[in-house]
Amino acid sequence: MTITLRPHQRKALNEMLAYDKGQLIIPTGGGKTLCMIHDIIENQKYIDNGSTIVVVAPRILLAEQLCSEFLEVIDTTHTHVMHVHSGETSHFSTTKAEKINLFVNTARTAGENVVIFTTYHSLHRLVEADIEVNTIYFDEAHNSVQRNFFPATEHFSADADRCYFFTATPKHSLSIYKPGMNDYEVYGKVICNVPAPTLVEQGYILPPKVVVKQLDMVQDKQMIADRDCENLIETIDENSLDKILIAARSTKQIIKLLSQSDFRNELAKRGYSCLYITSKTGAIIDGQKVNREVFFDTLNTWGKDPNRNLCLITLFCLKVSTSVDLRQYCSCVTWIISASPSQSVVSSVWEGLRRPLDWSVFQSMIKWASALPSPFRQSLIPYSSRVNLPSLLSVVDHENHYRTGSGTSFSS
Repeated sequence: MTITLRPHQRKALNEMLAYDKGQLIIPTGGGKTLCMIHDIIENQKYIDNGSTIVVVAPRILLAEQLCSEFLEVIDTTHTHVMHVHSGETSHFSTTKAEKINLFVNTARTAGENVVIFTTYHSLHRLVEADIEVNTIYFDEAHNSVQRNFFPATEHFSADADRCYFFTATPKHSLSIYKPGMNDYEVYGKVICNVPAPTLVEQGYILPPKVVVKQLDMVQDKQMIADRDCENLIETIDENSLDKILIAARSTKQIIKLLSQSDFRNELAKRGYSCLYITSKTGAIIDGQKVNREVFFDTLNTWGKDPNRNLCLITLFCLKVSTSVDLRQYCSCVTWIISASPSQSVVSSVWEGLRRPLDWSVFQSMIKWASALPSPFRQSLIPYSSRVNLPSLLSVVDHENHYRTGSGTSFSS
């Protein structure tokens, strides 16, 4: 497969070839995965005795997805693939240090390459395996600052020959006692920073505008799943949408929505097919379990069909695939989120509403929304039935300004 890199991707690749360590700040939808893939291809030209490459993802499902994307482009004639996590995969997989060590050293002794896909939760297993790592890529690198993940991150930052941290939302720390990506000894300097407005100007991503709609709280004795169902169906009916992406905050929430409410039946009445995929349930299409390949092939086919109505339910953190961009087929993007009553009110932004809102979650949604590809019309609908949280956010703006229902505007 031949892929032509966009200018900002070529710039990122050149910086990676020039520096052995660093941060690459690229907006969601900017093609960070392709930068990793082409960096591997470029470096293989100068290596004749094999190399060990590690790709770190925040979740098992994302690790599997990254693997599929890499293998679509990389020549695997002399490359062996291993997964280090507890999920199911068709490739060799283990979390045992001795097996990891044996697999890697056997391939390297033969002068061949090894590509390891792992998660932040399992990265410490590679430390225990005591293997030589030539290049390591941290996807969604802001996850690496978590207390449980930082020791392994710090280890490979010092031990790997080349180390790169990819994220759209770097996390910094104001305390020397708490990890942050402003610790340049561990994370390196920012070697590539692609501003979202640049990609907007080039037509690669769309900027959002936010319009707020308010939802009621859960009534006494009413099931949360039932209320979620009502809110979603009401929003779908109001917006006359044909392709919908619902991004939930947990697998448990997805299962409850589908098993404890009439959501699936309500979708069917309106002519929607229901698709969802998680690491626990697998891939499901209209109640039938299918393998991952069938799922994404179906999504591709139905997504391109203007006469097909579909509702795709997945996790909020699901990475968008290079081969199947979930967002490009969706007229509406929905978040099911919740906010604790103890969280502070962002009154300066949500003037007049005085509702609890997790500001970091909101910022993440805005950044994710800004990556929605042109020229598709998109909507964002974060909502929660547990608190009286503002609910409807529509992507219609062409400036970096977000407007609340009360008329208060602010810049990202």
